[in-house]
Amino acid sequence: MIIYRHKKYGFTLIELSVVLVIIGLIIGGVMVGKVLIESGKIRAQLTQISDIETQINTFKLKYDCLPGDCPNATSFLGTTYNGNTVRDGDGDGIIRSIYAYGVAHTAGECTRPDATGEVSQLLMQLTATGLGKYRANGSGGSGAPSAVVGREYTYAAYDNSTGLFVSCLASIANPTLTPLFFRTGNIIVFGAASSSVGRIGYATGTLGIAFYGAYGAYAAGPLLLNPIGIPADAVRQMDEKIDDGKPSSGKFGIVNGDTACAANATAYPAPDVYCRVTAGKKIN
Repeated sequence: MIIYRHKKYGFTLIELSVVLVIIGLIIGGVMVGKVLIESGKIRAQLTQISDIETQINTFKLKYDCLPGDCPNATSFLGTTYNGNTVRDGDGDGIIRSIYAYGVAHTAGECTRPDATGEVSQLLMQLTATGLGKYRANGSGGSGAPSAVVGREYTYAAYDNSTGLFVSCLASIANPTLTPLFFRTGNIIVFGAASSSVGRIGYATGTLGIAFYGAYGAYAAGPLLLNPIGIPADAVRQMDEKIDDGKPSSGKFGIVNGDTACAANATAYPAPDVYCRVTAGKKIN
């Protein structure tokens, strides 16, 4: 009787090599895809900042005042826009937020009890004049309800459900709470958010940059000393493209952040260190 034996074959080295190459290509493609997505988000954020800065400067040239701060906005916009109240600002050249509950005001402070919603008016007035394209309405007199991302403020283009607004950050009474290089002028702030309903702002009781459950008017809510924020390494890449690559100098940097990337840091953390920040750019 003849017995047939079937030979058993394994993978050859060439076959194994081909499989490993294919796996490597797949992994490499995934990594490249992630890098491209992140680069796209960074470009989108820089474009949004540039757009808003251009819109603000164009508004200033056309109306001789800043949107939100304009003392005669109602004369050329009327008293309402899309059902929202248009308010005149105080015309001092600073886009101020408001606060309540008798917090002491010092000359030169960013926050002030008589600022009539200049921060939340800004984007609405840009839109009303045909210059802006970012969704926002203008609620926000003294005692106004909490501002919500996607309602009073637009979403940051980085696309992680954080918000963008324009304000000033100077604090004379509590200067240590303000990043040193952001103590003067108007700032485009992005990556800001707090609480589960997407409110943004900072703690009015201390005039600092700590994020609270309301923006402008003091209100109950969870105090979040760290913002939800944007990854610090993404902000570093933005900084290197448009400024000096340092988080606490020039015109672009960290407003507030986690411990590893807090305000007034001398350098950004290493790319592999993940921490969140709210960042800002001075308006030229």
